Amino acid sequence: MSDIATLSASVPSSSTLISPFGAHLLSWRPTGDEDVLWLSSRAVMDGTRAIRGGIPLCLPWFGSPADSPAAPGAGAGAHGFARTSRWSLLAQTTPADASPATVSTQPADDAPASFSFELHHTGETSALYPHSLRARLDVSAGSELHMSLTLTNEDDHPFAIEAAMHTYLAVGDVKDVTVEGLDGARYFDKVRGRFATQVGDVAFVGPTDRVYTTTQQVQVVDPKL
Repeated sequence: MSDIATLSASVPSSSTLISPFGAHLLSWRPTGDEDVLWLSSRAVMDGTRAIRGGIPLCLPWFGSPADSPAAPGAGAGAHGFARTSRWSLLAQTTPADASPATVSTQPADDAPASFSFELHHTGETSALYPHSLRARLDVSAGSELHMSLTLTNEDDHPFAIEAAMHTYLAVGDVKDVTVEGLDGARYFDKVRGRFATQVGDVAFVGPTDRVYTTTQQVQVVDPKL
């Protein structure tokens, strides 16, 4: 099987690589810096399986099907089907594509590239997830990266759904990295199998697999990169 299709965009402040396969952001590299995202050197890029690295989109369920309130049908795999589906490209723009009549509050050199993708799922033909939905991903990539995932119920009944941007960050040395903004947050420690409350910033001194419950803004602090 041939490699998946990819779309690229370069603006003065950054370069970006994304694929319609999973609407998967593979790379976002600010000019003069390292790539913010990590992509495995062993990632399979032929469309036969999910890509390891970048920002996979997990929906309509997250993690193990057995643990999900979305309750997918028998035979469902982890993290849903969106990351292994081919999304439709709705639009791709770069500053050079903009109409001369376009009015912007940003200088031309700071204008971001953008991508919009859409995925339709029809529940009537799905044993795994018998609910109709539409998912849209909008990406703005310039001096900052902004991503927005919108889910629309297109069925005649309510249903449970989960979604995640399962981001892989490239870091200089994980032992030096901390995560701010989770002090006092409740979490489930999947390594130790128990609930706990975070005290101070999160540091990585051993195997770490936790689910935090919070609405606070968090920040990854990486002194090496």
